[in-house]
Amino acid sequence: MKQFGFIGSLLLLAASIIDAKRGEKEDRGMIIRCMAENYQNGEETIKACTDCFKNVGNLETEAGLSAAKECTIQYLPMVNQACSAPISQLTAGDMEKIEEVVDCFDKTLETKNYERCIGESGSTNTEEKMVDGVMCVLKSWKWTMEYVKNATRAGKPGKRPGRPGRPGKGKRGKMGMKEKMLTMAHCANANKGNETRRGECEKCFKKAVKPSRNPRARVNPKEAILAAITGCSDKYLSPVYDKCTSMMKEKTGEKDEVMNCYIKVLVTDLVQTCSNEVDEVTAETMTTVIDCGKEEVKEFVMENASPKMLEKLGKMFGDDDDSDEDDEN
Repeated sequence: MKQFGFIGSLLLLAASIIDAKRGEKEDRGMIIRCMAENYQNGEETIKACTDCFKNVGNLETEAGLSAAKECTIQYLPMVNQACSAPISQLTAGDMEKIEEVVDCFDKTLETKNYERCIGESGSTNTEEKMVDGVMCVLKSWKWTMEYVKNATRAGKPGKRPGRPGRPGKGKRGKMGMKEKMLTMAHCANANKGNETRRGECEKCFKKAVKPSRNPRARVNPKEAILAAITGCSDKYLSPVYDKCTSMMKEKTGEKDEVMNCYIKVLVTDLVQTCSNEVDEVTAETMTTVIDCGKEEVKEFVMENASPKMLEKLGKMFGDDDDSDEDDEN
C-alpha cells in the first residue's frame, strides 16, 4: 500500500515508509487499512479493528485464517467485498495467496482514495483536475503518516505521542533536511537550464534563515527572516512562483496556504512532466502520474542530496525506522 509522509512534493519519495512490518513490530499497513475503512466510525472502532487483527494468531493454521476472515468481514467490509474472489481461494499456510489478498486490499483502498480526491476537484481542465487530485492525495498521505506515527508511539516507554502539524525541530539559523530539499527543488524548478542562477538562489535562501547581525532584525527575527525569504523568492523564483511571492509580500494567506502554493507549483511541474498523452483523470491515470512522479523525485534527490542527507533519508524511509530522525528534520 502506497502511503506517504509529507516533504512538499518530495513526499512522493516516502512511499515505502508505511509498508507493513513483520515480526514483533506492529503492522502499520493494518493500522492504515483499519483507519481507512473506519475513520468515520471513530477511534474506538479503528482500535477494535487493529486489535482484532493483532489477535488472529498464526495465519498458517485454519484457526488463524478463520479469525482473520472474521475480522475482515466485521471491520473491512469494503475490501472484503472487492477482494471476495482471492479471499475465497485462501488456504491455511499459503502465504503467497495471503500476500495477494493483502495487495488487493491495498490497491482497493488506494483506488478509492484517488477517486475521492478526483471527485473533490471542481475543475473541468484535465491538468488542473490532476493537480488538484494529486494535492488532495498528498494531504491524505500526510495525515495518514501522522496518524500511524501517533498510533505506533502510544504507550511506548519514553515516547511522547506526536502532535500532527507540529513543525520539525531544528537548530536556529539552519534549514532542516526537508527545507533544504524543498529549497533545492524550488530553485531548480524556477531556474531550469541556468545552473549559475540556481546556485545563487540556493545560497540566497540559505543566507535568509541565518540570524542577522542587524540590531533591528534581532528585535523581531521572524519578521526579518520572512522578509529575507520573500526577497529571495521575488528575485530568484520569478516568474514561476509570482503568485506565491505576492501572498508572502501582501500577507494574504495563512502559513499553510502559502506553503501549499509553493508545493502546488512543484506538483504542477511534475504533473506536466508525467502526464503526456493523459486526456482523462481517473484513478488509473493518476496512478501512472504518481508513479512517474516518484521516480522523478527519487532521481532528483539522488542527484542533489549530500551523502549525509542520503544517509538520513535511508534511515527515514528504510525498514529500520525506529529512530526519531523524521522528528528532527
